[in-house]
Amino acid sequence: MPSSQEVDEPTSDCPFLSVVIPTFHDSQCLALTLDSLTRQRLDAGLFEVIVVGDGGAVDDQVVKAIAARGFRYLGLPEHVGRAAARNQGVAAAHGRVVVFLDSDSFADPDLLARHYEFHRTAETPQVLIGKRWEIDWPVLDRILRAGAMDLATLPAESADMRFPEPTPPERIAELMQTPWLFAYTNNVSVPRDVVVSAGMFDEAFGTRWGFEDLELFYRVYLELGRRSAAFRYDDLATCYHLPHYRPNIGMFQDYYANMAVAKQKYPCYEWEFTGLVQPAQAADRIRRYRASFAATGRDPAWRAARAWRRSGLDDLAADIDRSAPPHPSPRILVIGLGTEELDLSDHAETFDLGRPGSPTNSHLLGFATSYPDRAFDTVVNVNLWRWLGVHDLSRYLGESLRIAGTSVLVHSSDARLPADVPGVDDVEYVVRMLSQHLDTSVEYRGLDCVITVRAAA
Repeated sequence: MPSSQEVDEPTSDCPFLSVVIPTFHDSQCLALTLDSLTRQRLDAGLFEVIVVGDGGAVDDQVVKAIAARGFRYLGLPEHVGRAAARNQGVAAAHGRVVVFLDSDSFADPDLLARHYEFHRTAETPQVLIGKRWEIDWPVLDRILRAGAMDLATLPAESADMRFPEPTPPERIAELMQTPWLFAYTNNVSVPRDVVVSAGMFDEAFGTRWGFEDLELFYRVYLELGRRSAAFRYDDLATCYHLPHYRPNIGMFQDYYANMAVAKQKYPCYEWEFTGLVQPAQAADRIRRYRASFAATGRDPAWRAARAWRRSGLDDLAADIDRSAPPHPSPRILVIGLGTEELDLSDHAETFDLGRPGSPTNSHLLGFATSYPDRAFDTVVNVNLWRWLGVHDLSRYLGESLRIAGTSVLVHSSDARLPADVPGVDDVEYVVRMLSQHLDTSVEYRGLDCVITVRAAA
């Protein structure tokens, strides 16, 4: 919720849409975006525009132009960041639906009409994600002269980075099963009361760039009952990303700092991939691991305790946990299904997707955690590592060796991968592969085996 302003409820005579635009040191783009909003085909009485000056200098001529167009301007006394600035805009909004638009997003004449028609006809609260074309100088000149573009003539390299051209409808439907990954606030609309009930933007992201929009829309996704069908993508609700200067080094530093904030807030595998790969790649991975868990999670052969005892790991747990003196950090992390059946000490933590999440049981796969270096002595992964593609396995091992001195991979022969779950069954190949780079040993226990990996000296 905004810290300095209460959220007023809209009344029946208010505009339907409230367009909220934060701005900070980008007057040249803002002026053009505001011009584009005066050319909308939607009746001007159906929408309002709220520009939130986030403490930076806004050109006086632009401020005067905002008033002359009948738009509203909220000038904040200091720079508070995009999350807090948007919260101020939502708090001041009169419309039933908020359209979040960036100050550098030049609106197609049909943009607001598309958002309006979608929400006017929706029977339940929903989110509409629009398209943003990434344009360069030649396209900019054509847009400024014409006020719009024939979308068919735009070069494919200008397409929205989230949905490269051509992206067929069935592929978009697949990707939208994880809709928060694509809900950028450069062009997205949502009922105002849903934003409020979801808790508004998290102002803990501060003045740094990135993630505040994905994090809000993940909470919106939860608020709407994890219904991916409540999110729609409309490639005709179009805007154009205006060229502008980007301080890339500082932005990347902000991005990774905010990514760490989000991942610590959500210790679940849905967030492990977010930000590490492109949105479409993250969506594919999340779908894959959801399906893998659904296919194996009810198979008794995948229970961690069964493989643990068959592989003789009881001694490992005793050596690490019970003989060690008290330590402020947990010393063993066990990743698997059914870990509640293991006799682990109070110094252990688990990643078990089959149990409810808790402070000692995160729903992570282990690619990206918030643990400090060497938080554990050993990470033991019972079979679940076999789900992983080679790139994810590499990332997993790098992370497990960062947070522990030793990474143990257990392969239980009776825990077979279903035919529709791609993964590892050729253990010898994996051992040979890892041995080229890491201190790797393998011990066979009947048909089962235990691979132990340590960082090479």
